[in-house]
Amino acid sequence: VQSQPAPAKATSACVVVQKKKMLYPLVWWAGTWPYEVNQDGVFVEFISRPHGYRRIWFMPCEANGTLSMGTELAADCALTEDLPPIFI
Repeated sequence: VQSQPAPAKATSACVVVQKKKMLYPLVWWAGTWPYEVNQDGVFVEFISRPHGYRRIWFMPCEANGTLSMGTELAADCALTEDLPPIFI
């Protein structure tokens, strides 16, 4: 997200990433991580510039491949730094 140019100025963004496909940042090592380190799942990060709102959730993947209800993570688990270029 941070390296992609945007054709229009956005006021909000939602980033969804599968944990096992992430190369960086490894927030489960650096942040306050409430799950097992090898637990796969999906990160959902929502950022709204006008309201200064930023939240990140992790939805763990169950053994049968379904996602369970997400847990809101601490701010130190954020996937993006400050505001990505789509807000500039």
